[in-house]
Amino acid sequence: SPRSSTSSAATAEASVEAGGYATYKGRFTLGHQFTNGLEMMFSGSLLESGGIRHYNHAAHDDGNPAHNGGGADNLDYERAHSFFAKFSYGDFTLEGAYNSREKAAPLAAYDTSFNDPRFQTIVDQAFVDLKFARQFEHDWSLMARASYHQYIYDAVQPYDYDGAENPADFVENIDLARSRVLGAEVQVS
Repeated sequence: SPRSSTSSAATAEASVEAGGYATYKGRFTLGHQFTNGLEMMFSGSLLESGGIRHYNHAAHDDGNPAHNGGGADNLDYERAHSFFAKFSYGDFTLEGAYNSREKAAPLAAYDTSFNDPRFQTIVDQAFVDLKFARQFEHDWSLMARASYHQYIYDAVQPYDYDGAENPADFVENIDLARSRVLGAEVQVS
């Protein structure tokens, strides 16, 4: 049965930050409890970072023009965002979230090509969860839940297998992972 309330309550907060390496962050949270018992909350965050603009790596300062004197330019960036929502009414709760992160790598990780803007990793995750929970008379309870979770990983890793330093001949390793899970649960106690 819905929770009884005689007043409505709302909350909100937010913050913004700025820092070195062209880094900006922000977040917000909004919540409200209605007089009919409905509660809801929304939250989100954002990160944008340019990273180190000119990344020097002595191991690649080898005279090879393709190695840019050991410097990787504008390849240390990161972008991330996340969102969350929750709704509750009576014995029901619905929650969901999504987050994503994209990261470039200025160094030649895994022996990939140095100073190549194609090297990046993207990770996305999401879930939604619906739950029913009720406490009954005579000291017993029921909880039932259904959920969906998703995970996606994408990475591009360029390789120069022939050593000719010609980007047109580079091989791109595409690394992918996918996971999608449906779940259900029932507890009686």
